[in-house]
Amino acid sequence: MRTTFIIIFMAFSFFKVFSQKIVSPVKWNFEIVQGLDHNYKILATATIDKGWVLYSQFTSDEGPIPTSFSVQNEDVTFVEDTEVIKEMDEVFEVEVLKFKKEAKFSYSLPDIGQDHISGYVVYMTCDGARCLPPVKAEFNFNLRN
Repeated sequence: MRTTFIIIFMAFSFFKVFSQKIVSPVKWNFEIVQGLDHNYKILATATIDKGWVLYSQFTSDEGPIPTSFSVQNEDVTFVEDTEVIKEMDEVFEVEVLKFKKEAKFSYSLPDIGQDHISGYVVYMTCDGARCLPPVKAEFNFNLRN
């Protein structure tokens, strides 16, 4: 009887672990374009699920972890090409800068004479009741075909 109970409990635990839905409310799209002056521009677009927010690079240190970018292992600031929302955040109880629905960022860099460029964005997202731990989204581009 005890063995049967243990087997049923383990089976239930196994199915419970594998049936939990992974929440990914922010999807990133990265592009690179080359200008006439041989400089490059990295475009990063975040599509944010309804009810969720993405925090600005410039939000208060007293609140959530701000979005941050790294290119070729150097921390850089992208231009925020979407109007930011400034409001009191109920979760952190501090005024924050955030995006809803979509956020666009861009970064201009000169032709660095390399065939490949890589980087990543680290971001945090919340839905008003809960926050997910920071996530890292990577990008890689071949510059010469």
